[in-house]
Amino acid sequence: MSDQPAGEIRRFEGHEDGVACAVFSPGGDLAASGGEDGTVRLWDLETGDQIRQYNGHTDWVTGVQFSSDTERLISGGEDGTIRLWDLESGEELLRLQGHTFVVSSVVLFSGDRRALSSGGDSTVRLWDLETGSEIHRYPGHAWGVWSVDLSPDERSFLSAGGEAVIRLRDVETGDEIRRFRGHTGKIWSVTFSPDGSYALSGSQDGTIRGWDIATGVELGRFVGHTEWVYRAVFSPDCRRILSSSGDGTIRLWDVENGDELHRFAGHGKGVRSVQFSQGGDRALSAGLDGTVRLWKLPE
Repeated sequence: MSDQPAGEIRRFEGHEDGVACAVFSPGGDLAASGGEDGTVRLWDLETGDQIRQYNGHTDWVTGVQFSSDTERLISGGEDGTIRLWDLESGEELLRLQGHTFVVSSVVLFSGDRRALSSGGDSTVRLWDLETGSEIHRYPGHAWGVWSVDLSPDERSFLSAGGEAVIRLRDVETGDEIRRFRGHTGKIWSVTFSPDGSYALSGSQDGTIRGWDIATGVELGRFVGHTEWVYRAVFSPDCRRILSSSGDGTIRLWDVENGDELHRFAGHGKGVRSVQFSQGGDRALSAGLDGTVRLWKLPE
């Protein structure tokens, strides 16, 4: 695949409406997606075939993640629930209820025994996946929490939402460590860099911003999207950034100088999520056109 030019490799079709999220499996051979039709779907990346469908959510599926052993999937939805699925059988193993409005994102801890979720009810919640109980509730945000991400050492997390402020908190105590201010619109996405030193955010104001975790200082701004930025993520080596937007494009950026390196178009409608492969040479995107797409990135 190294000789293949940058562009679309494969398209995955099956969702009956927009797709909100899509992720690679730990092994890189599978993908999972969630959409407006309330389903989670499992895909073979090599063939493009749909392997399995997981039914249960009654509204948009907004977040999905594989367990570290690839035996389970966790999903969150606008029906206010978080669900744990058996990958092979499709059986719903656990349902977590507590959020009083939409669940906007969900992330697993290593070991797959705990999970963090964010919600439109302006809370972040910590869950025990063995008992199904809520361990901790973190209030503080206003106007909804639309994204949460766990630090690589799993001691802290970032959350952001409608108030255009990013917060860094201690997982165990719930104490707020730091705030990051600068965006002028709702923040749709906040993520840690792989080494935990930096944060990246994407906002309704159309910008992507890089932050220093230790100081809260804004380190850089990436400008070019003409609509909301739904997702922004670092490459595994922290040298590049991928972003997806309501303008229908996915953009690849150089971290050091802020230059746009490449632009991918094809979805035609807003692109709700994008993710780097573990090797950093491919990307997976989810679009409101109802498709999931696999892309070859330029070297």
